Amino acid sequence: MINLERLKNEKFLGCGCSTFGGSVSKKNALRTLDVCFNEGIVYYDVARSYGYGMAEGIVGGFIGSKRSNVILASKFGIEAPRSFPFKSLITGTARFIKNQIPGASKALKSASNSALEKKVFTPQMVIDSLNKSLKELNTDYLDLFICHESTFEEMLNDDIKAVLEAEKDKGKIRVIGTNLNNKDEREKLLVSNHSPSVLQIPLSFDSTFNSLVNKKEQINIVYSVMNLFNKFSEKQMSFLRKIKSEHSVFSTLENERELLLNLAFQKINSGVVLMSTTNEKHIKRNIQISKINANVAIDNLAFNELIHQD
Repeated sequence: MINLERLKNEKFLGCGCSTFGGSVSKKNALRTLDVCFNEGIVYYDVARSYGYGMAEGIVGGFIGSKRSNVILASKFGIEAPRSFPFKSLITGTARFIKNQIPGASKALKSASNSALEKKVFTPQMVIDSLNKSLKELNTDYLDLFICHESTFEEMLNDDIKAVLEAEKDKGKIRVIGTNLNNKDEREKLLVSNHSPSVLQIPLSFDSTFNSLVNKKEQINIVYSVMNLFNKFSEKQMSFLRKIKSEHSVFSTLENERELLLNLAFQKINSGVVLMSTTNEKHIKRNIQISKINANVAIDNLAFNELIHQD
């Protein structure tokens, strides 16, 4: 069993499994997991809703005897669509369309997201989701159990906290956390006195992100690095190129995309930065990028250039 204190003192590249069973077939997902594990990736992030509810089963089928050598994080609160006839055929067809038709990926993602159901948090829902995750992941405990896209009020709900602590006392959960995807919810957390044990938030370069991460005794999980990159304007891309040209330590990075991944690691003192690529070459390259300790003093004010305007 991996000591989770390491997540508070070291930086890790993690494997995000959100596409497994959805846009990524089981075969390709298993190959990705194999590459990640053999390359030394120990952190795997999944959720009940990922891959139309199939991602956890794929990850669980792979982990098996490797369980003590990995950190498994799953999330509760968003349910996948209920099973239906020819589900595998339909998801396979969706993958084919995505690969064959330019621009189809965005439309399919939108349709997939609309099919997901945000549940009202209740103690019984938490227990049911936890037990389902444990069964699918083929394990008797989760290292991290995270409230999926919660509101600030939901993460403080006394009934939910009580049932989570009870399941933790039973040994089913090692650490409890929250995922705040919405900027407004992150700002509520910022002005409160609350500090979650685990905070999972998307990469940003605004002051809220800077203030929320790197709190002592908090495990930071950062995601959506490439999603942010894809939203950048030409002005922001130009700023990335400027950083790369002015600091020789970044000379080994091939492009702005690689620079942003490295900057994500620079923004946290410890914790995990998630990647979602299934390309073996990119996985290995991302591992190399994560190990480049730039240690460059870039003024936080300069990073204002990278704040994405929604």
